[in-house]
Formats: sequence, structure tokens, C-alpha cells
Amino acid sequence: MGARDLPDFPLTDVDAINEETRTAIAKAIRSGFSPLAVEPPMSLSRWAEEHFYLSAESSQTQQRWVPFPYQPGILDAMGDDRIVEVDVLKSARVGYTKMLLASIPYDAHHKKRNQALWQPTDSDSDSFCKTELEPMLRDVKVMRKIFPALGKKSKENTLKLKAFSGSRLLHLLGATAAKNFRRITVASAKLDEVDGMDLVIERSADPVTLSRKRLEGATFPKHILGSTPRIKGLSHIEGRVLKAQARMVYQVTCPHCEADHPLSWGGKDKSFGFKWDKENPSDVWHQCHHCCGKIRQADYLRIAGEGAWVSECGVWRFGADRVWRNSAGLPTTPPKHVAFKIWTAYSPQATWEEIVSEFLAAMVARHTGNKGPLMGWINETLGETWEDDEAEKLEADAIQARAEG
Repeated sequence: MGARDLPDFPLTDVDAINEETRTAIAKAIRSGFSPLAVEPPMSLSRWAEEHFYLSAESSQTQQRWVPFPYQPGILDAMGDDRIVEVDVLKSARVGYTKMLLASIPYDAHHKKRNQALWQPTDSDSDSFCKTELEPMLRDVKVMRKIFPALGKKSKENTLKLKAFSGSRLLHLLGATAAKNFRRITVASAKLDEVDGMDLVIERSADPVTLSRKRLEGATFPKHILGSTPRIKGLSHIEGRVLKAQARMVYQVTCPHCEADHPLSWGGKDKSFGFKWDKENPSDVWHQCHHCCGKIRQADYLRIAGEGAWVSECGVWRFGADRVWRNSAGLPTTPPKHVAFKIWTAYSPQATWEEIVSEFLAAMVARHTGNKGPLMGWINETLGETWEDDEAEKLEADAIQARAEG
């Protein structure tokens, strides 16, 4: 009698128990070893497109993440192990907070690394945790696998600490006290709005130096700093950008001369940059750096997706194919220290008409002696440091008046 002819005996109770036990053991083993599992390599931009979600508490629309054209380059630098330092000098409304937020679950879920995020103050840190981080942990489905404390109050789920499976930690701290930079060992150190932090923390050191020390010994250290700049000469982020090996600016191809150029404010004495009809300031356009050809915001939004991050030195380029290339167009290794400069004109969240309108209103206020709106426009919209030439002149005159013969 062959194997096919054997009778089909029913399972005994003992057999059923053994089968149930084997299934339970197998499940326990898979669960126990899951923190050691290696995910297929995936860039941060691809991971965000697949998993990241915009929560209702912190977004205008609740939906799956759809990046702006310039965002994948910044995200991939944040997630690239070949790049150690990433600086983002930015204006408001460019989506930096969301990019920084996306890097947190990526490091926890995909890279499986300890990390720390510093905000200017403890209250800033608590607010970020409540309005940005906790809704994200709730809505990004893959995080449910590694964050069992979701929705539960415990020592592994507080405003200052989140513990993920596999002993991976996220520290959430303010930058007002030197003690908040001690006794922490991480692979990824993130600083948000670093220009809102003191130049020196409690007579210890600057926040950039203190946070970098927390990376010592990491196999793949990552230092991420981002901020809207404030006062020239007192800006952490501006100082970091000046030290970067590559200062990256997003460029689009002119539809008239087919040359690449960035979006620049320009000025009344410049042939390029933003211009508008003096009789009708709502009519705004941008003139190419090379041919002075005009493009309007609708033209920019149509071609922005094919733009590229290009270093000011011309050595590095990161385009729509999401590959680092050299000046000859060949794949290359990115620099270890990369800085990105981005301002409101690139963002689909703001109109060019609004940018010009805010500038004109700020200039009117400036002529009446109120410098606040112009200072805010330069920092928050243009993404540049404020330099008060008139204040420096007055100070010099005051010193000269007190001088002895």
C-alpha cells in the first residue's frame, strides 16, 4: 500500500495540543527576533512616501504624505549614512518640521537607531511631542509594531522619552540646560530651530557642540540641524552652512534658454529675480539669471519636479532621479557635510503674490520707523539673517561722540 493509500486518521487531542504549542513557539520566536530583522535598504524619501502620514492635529489636510519637489533631496540626505552632517537654513512654510518628523520613525523603524531631538525650550519640546510626534506615532501604521506603549502612560512613553522595541530610544529635550545634553548616547542627534537656542548653554558650550558629543562612538553618526535664521553674526545655522562642504540650492530649468537657475529675490538693481507690475503688484513673475526670461508661479510649479539641488561650487548635484552626481553627470559619493538653503518662493503653500504683498507692506512700515515687519519678512519669508546697518551706524556714532580728544 503506497503513501497515497494511507487512511486519513483524525488528529488526537495530544496531536492538536502539540500543533498549538508549536505554532505558539514559532510565533514567540518570530516576535522575539523581529527587532533584529534587517529591512531591505530604503531611502528616507521612499520610506516616507510609503509609510508617512499627515495627522489632522498638525496639518491642513489629513492624508498620506506627498512631498514637495525639493523635499526628497533633503530627506535623503537626512537618511544617507554617507552624510554625517545635514544643515537646513530655511524660511517658514517649506515643510521642514514635517521632514524632521518623518526622520524619527524612519530611524526607529528602518534604521533601528537611538536618537535625540532638542527644541529651544522644554515647553517647545513638550508641544512638539503632543501636536506632532504622538499623532504621527498613532497614524503611521508601521510604528504600531515597534511602539507597544502607544496610548498608554508608562515610563516608556512620556513627553521626554519614547521607547521602541529592540531597546531603541527617542529622547525629547529642551536646550536651555546643559544637563539635557549629558548622559545620552545616540546615533542621530537632531536640533530644531537652533537659532532659537542660546549661543552658550549655561556657561558650558554651544548647542551644536554639546549635541555632537552625544554621537561619539556611533557607527553611522548623524547630526541634523535646521532653523529659520535670525541675527547676522549670532546665527548658529548660518555659521554651520558656511562650514559645509556643499551648500545646496534648488534650481529649475528655464523654459526659455534651458539653463538651470535658482529662485532668487533679486532686487531693484538686479536684472534677475522677482519683479512685479508697479501699477498692479498682484502681477508677479521671476526673471531667469541667464536670459531674463519670465516665468510665473504656474510655470514654476509645472517644471519644479524636474529641478535639482546643485552645490554653489558646482561639484555636486542631486536631481529627480535621487542620485548624487558630479559635474560630469556621473554617480558620485556625497560630501559628509551638506547644507541646504530653501525659502518660501519654492513652496506650493505660498503664492508669489503674497510674498510681494508682504514685502511691500513691510517696506511701508519700515519708512514709518517700524522695522519689525521687514525683519520678520527677511527671516520668515526670505530665509536670511537680519542685519541692521542703521543700528550699527548709530552705535558707531555714539561711540565716536563719547571719545576723548
